[in-house]
Amino acid sequence: MSSPAPLVHLYDETMEEHWVAAERQAAIARHNARRQAHVRRRRRARIRRNRLLAFILLLLTSGVSYEIAGAFASTGPLHTTLTQTTRWRVVAQSTYVVPGRLARYSWPTRGEGAVGLQGAGVMSASPNEQVVPIASMTKMMTALVLLADHPLSVGEAGPTITMTPFDANEWVADVNQGDATVAVRAGEQLSELQMLQGLMIPSGDNVADDLARWDAGSLNAFVAKMNLRAAEMGLSHTHYADASGVAPGSASTAADQVRVVGALMENPVVRSIVDLQSAPFPVVGTIHAANPALGIDGIIGVKSGWTTAANGCLAVAAMDRVRGRDVMLIAVTTGNLDGLYGAARVDEQLISEERQELVPLPVAAYPAQVHLALTGSTQSTTLVPRTLDPNFVAWPSAKIVRQILVPDRAATTTGPLLVRENFATATGSLGIVHLLPAASAGGNR
Repeated sequence: MSSPAPLVHLYDETMEEHWVAAERQAAIARHNARRQAHVRRRRRARIRRNRLLAFILLLLTSGVSYEIAGAFASTGPLHTTLTQTTRWRVVAQSTYVVPGRLARYSWPTRGEGAVGLQGAGVMSASPNEQVVPIASMTKMMTALVLLADHPLSVGEAGPTITMTPFDANEWVADVNQGDATVAVRAGEQLSELQMLQGLMIPSGDNVADDLARWDAGSLNAFVAKMNLRAAEMGLSHTHYADASGVAPGSASTAADQVRVVGALMENPVVRSIVDLQSAPFPVVGTIHAANPALGIDGIIGVKSGWTTAANGCLAVAAMDRVRGRDVMLIAVTTGNLDGLYGAARVDEQLISEERQELVPLPVAAYPAQVHLALTGSTQSTTLVPRTLDPNFVAWPSAKIVRQILVPDRAATTTGPLLVRENFATATGSLGIVHLLPAASAGGNR
């Protein structure tokens, strides 16, 4: 493991203010030569000290600690509480590659596939991935955008949506076109939860359009929201042309869709829906899942899709436990010429192979100490993880980026939390370690 290059020193705004104040004091005391010389010596000593303690000297080498100078300008108690809107800034970064090599996955010969972990992102994908239509896997982004605008908690039904004559006529038109639908009637009142069930379980194309209009006023406005969310997530190979996936212009790669699954399955309401084989529903009586892999080898969802342009598409997830830590495995298949059942066979195999690849990434393997030097103080405060040896789950050859983050100077603070360590991959985050002053962490470790 190589040592990272030294980081460029970043001057804190509060430090600059302190230096200006010192210069003003020196100007006022200029009539006293001895006083002026004394102020100059103190100022030079402070600059040298801050430069000497400049942030991170070495990372990820045994026995090496972090020096974060001037990260906080307060000379008062070492207590901070961060508001939910606190902005964090990166003050140091290094990389580490998990030893070993990934096994060779059974990538589909008809279509493409990808595997990953919720949060951590994409582990591996078919070589030479192509952007292809994704059919009803499009509805995963539809649900993401909807729940961002209209959040639900477990046990809540959410607002009521009244079906209009237009909605009823659209259902008839979709049936005549051979689309996947859920029957609705004009004047029927359905909750947001019921509509989400109709969207995700039987994959109702008409339900996707109904929800889009209810949320944004028009399909075009809602699709714009979908593409904005995709851009915010960094899905550079994904574009949405509709809310249902009927349009072949709704296209992506299996790897991008792994990340969509990971974001969607963070929502416990979604997780409770996609794990259902069936659910009661007005008019039709019962809706049934369109996912042929559901329930096999612990698979708990997520979304199927099929059109003549897309062929078989399927995103699945399953839980596993590694060294006491629960992780969600994800597999996605696109363009399978054998349809949904062919896609299901591929995903089931990929999930099985993925389980063998998971390895713990103990934080204890990294340098255990971080030193925080408060501006105006010659002493450094040792910071340690709030919890003892938190483990993250990664895979062989994963490139891990470790970032040290501190809150912006303007953050409102009370309590002992000061610094974060973020362990991330190129497509996600393995997790965050909160660091506390050693004296404050004694009861938390």
